[in-house]
Amino acid sequence: GWRASASVCCSAAAAGGRRGGGTMGEGLRQKQAKRMVIGGVAGTVAKTAVAPFERVRIMAQTGHGAGSAWGTGKLILQREGFTGLWRGNFVNCARVFPSRGILFGCNDAFKAIMAKAVYTEIPTNKVGKPAYPFWLSFSAGALAGMTACVVTYPMDVARTRMSGKIVKTGASETRLISTLSNMVREEGFSAWYRGVGPTLLGSLPYEGIKFAVYDWVVDVQSNHFGIDPAKSVSSKLFSGAVAGAAAGISMFPNDTVRRLLQMQGAHGSKVLYSSAWDCWKTLYREEGVVRFFRGIGPYLIRMVPNSAIQFGMYGYLADKLL
Repeated sequence: GWRASASVCCSAAAAGGRRGGGTMGEGLRQKQAKRMVIGGVAGTVAKTAVAPFERVRIMAQTGHGAGSAWGTGKLILQREGFTGLWRGNFVNCARVFPSRGILFGCNDAFKAIMAKAVYTEIPTNKVGKPAYPFWLSFSAGALAGMTACVVTYPMDVARTRMSGKIVKTGASETRLISTLSNMVREEGFSAWYRGVGPTLLGSLPYEGIKFAVYDWVVDVQSNHFGIDPAKSVSSKLFSGAVAGAAAGISMFPNDTVRRLLQMQGAHGSKVLYSSAWDCWKTLYREEGVVRFFRGIGPYLIRMVPNSAIQFGMYGYLADKLL
């Protein structure tokens, strides 16, 4: 479970700086645990704030939308009521809290370990903060993204099943445990990891790009405008927004393929694609490049503030509590 992954990251962080004995190692573990909790809180708040956009985006990607983001939103309100805009959000938060906690915590741990292995003295920007090269930030973010993905993937599949179409109020598809158990009963345990291939392939570059771009934007603001990110929440929000947009646009086609693979076979529906590669080829042949970007509008409307809130809140709480 996610506790095991958290333990791995905490142990790695402690091992990376254990030169002063057991007390220092224990202090590093506690600090790493705090990072994970802060990351989980930041991710949960951000996801809840933009949940309606997420619901509309998933329906558009899986082909159950109403032709436009506005039309899909009205359809949800008509069929499921106001709370329908947040259907699947509890599952999302249950997945996001450990996922974002592991992601942010492991990213900091991997970054510190890699920096110590490469540099005798870590370079700094003009305001005295660590200035990591793009490749290091990318590598640490990619490894952290892979770790978080493997641990929380079954809940991501369940969330897609719950959010990807219109259902009647009270149906089993509106509950997490029922959705997961129905998947096992109808499709086997392998359904929990359907689409995990493109998800892993997507999570590595996605999180790598996001964390690398974030660090780069922070450094640009520090070096060219003298902005200290530790003293500016708006700097963190802006950097997070740019990072989220860059990573989201780059990896959206892969996300579309992943969602379609997760949805196929649900409740006896026909399996249309034999593999991720087959899905890529079929979509391109039948609808062209534009099909891979269906739902990009509501996705960006959701992603930009989501990423901004995540990075902004994580940075703010980390500066105050660590």
